[in-house]
Amino acid sequence: MQRKFAPSTLLGEEQNHEVHRLSIRILSEIGLTFNAKSAWDTLEANGCAVDRAPQAWKELLEAYEPPPTDDAIRAELVDYVARHKTEIGTAEIA
Repeated sequence: MQRKFAPSTLLGEEQNHEVHRLSIRILSEIGLTFNAKSAWDTLEANGCAVDRAPQAWKELLEAYEPPPTDDAIRAELVDYVARHKTEIGTAEIA
C-alpha cells in the first residue's frame, strides 16, 4: 500500500515507532473488522491476511428465509412473545 499522508511530525521518530509497535500489537491480539467487502478486497489485494468468516454469517443471515409456518401457529408465537415481553418488563426484545 502506498502512504497517502506524511508521517506525523508531532511525535519524534522513536515515539512514532512505539505507536506503530503498539498498534500492531493491538491489531494482532484483538483484530479489526470492516463492514465493506471492498475494504476486505483491498486489504487482501495488498497482502493482508483476511478472515472473511465474520462477513459470511452476515451474508447467511441476509439470505435466510424462514420456513413456511401455519398462520395459526405464527399467531400463537406472536402472542406468546408479546405476553412475555410484558411479563419480563421490556419491549426491547425483537
